[in-house]
Amino acid sequence: NIDFVLGLLKRVQAEREKRGMPQLKVIATSATIEKEKFANYFGGSPVIEVPGRMFPVDTQYEREPVRDYAKAAAERVKQIARGGQPGDVLIFMPGEEEIRRTIAEIKSHNIPGIDVLPLFGSMASEDQDKIFDKNPKRKVIVSTNIAETSLTIDGVRFVVDSGLIKQKEFNPSTGIEALLTRPHAKSGCEQRKGRAGRTAPGTCYRLYTEQEYNDRPPFQIPEIKRSDISHVILAMKKIGIEDVRTFDFIDKPTDVAIDGAIKTLKMLGALDDNERLTPLGETMAELPLRPELARMVIEAEKYGCTGSITTIAAMFGEKSIFVRPKEKEREADQAHAGFKREGSDFLTMLEVWRQWVAAGFSDTWARDRYLNVRQLFEVKEIRAQLMRELKRQNIAVQDTNATTESIQKSVASGLIHHLLASSGRFSYGRV
Repeated sequence: NIDFVLGLLKRVQAEREKRGMPQLKVIATSATIEKEKFANYFGGSPVIEVPGRMFPVDTQYEREPVRDYAKAAAERVKQIARGGQPGDVLIFMPGEEEIRRTIAEIKSHNIPGIDVLPLFGSMASEDQDKIFDKNPKRKVIVSTNIAETSLTIDGVRFVVDSGLIKQKEFNPSTGIEALLTRPHAKSGCEQRKGRAGRTAPGTCYRLYTEQEYNDRPPFQIPEIKRSDISHVILAMKKIGIEDVRTFDFIDKPTDVAIDGAIKTLKMLGALDDNERLTPLGETMAELPLRPELARMVIEAEKYGCTGSITTIAAMFGEKSIFVRPKEKEREADQAHAGFKREGSDFLTMLEVWRQWVAAGFSDTWARDRYLNVRQLFEVKEIRAQLMRELKRQNIAVQDTNATTESIQKSVASGLIHHLLASSGRFSYGRV
């Protein structure tokens, strides 16, 4: 959406200039911004750099390419512990699975005087907060990218960087979005390195060679070039931009991505055969949801299950409502089994909501059942926002017919482009 907003701002500036109006002041700011590209996009705008307070950080590379990042990270922790210098350690790994493996490797070395802590987005908030606790031992925090820009951990003097990141990539030809492990760009690696120099001089151990670092791109591929852009196309159509292919994006999506988004919107009934917005598309564009979720909610009114589908739509967040702590997997699985409903994972999600409502939105009840309390309250807030918007759109919010079949039909209407048919044993093909 940022790319779309920037394009609109550029149009507005040109229109204001044409009408003799003063120019708007547009400030684009980021820790890893491609400043020259942004400046040129707005016709040679001035660039201001605000250096953060940064202590010197010694950077050390591997001599040979690393095959097992978990083992290499554990060796670096052992080296740091033997060195005798004070300070906590922050290790960057791409995902939860790699974090678990790294922690197991570190613990296998029986290094005295350390406390090893995981940090990733789907953890319960109280478990995440442990990284900030005062601790007589040296903290070794093994984290995803959440610790790169989202928060600062005082006391970190050493960074161990795998140089890997997990990012979402959408394939417009298959319509499938996947979370893939990729080498991090130079800008991100520098951001990680800076975590070691926030409050004192530090050291960054990079688990890759200097040549590998030099071969990396300066910045990550912009998100709009690796995302489903059907919601952007729908918003453009809504405000009267018909020729979406010539819109001046700062990072233009590929023609394949644009064509794929238009095809999806046609399947959902938001665009007609001439790529013009339909009355259904008008309503979908008004809802603050991805097009497929908006389609589900609108369809639900026909079947009398809008309340249930709105709850399901609110649960389509980035993070799971379920948590499965290390060494408590069995207890978590048993607790989650109490929500399981035959016929759809969406019905299971709905059952979590129903039971949480019956428990009076209790934090304790949710924690005892291994649910992500922070995520549940976010779902509650999103659901309330959607309810207000549906009322504004005169869409009846009711559950007069919230049967399994009506819910499944509503869900299917939004995910119709993912419909598969069996083409043999264990084999399915896109319809």
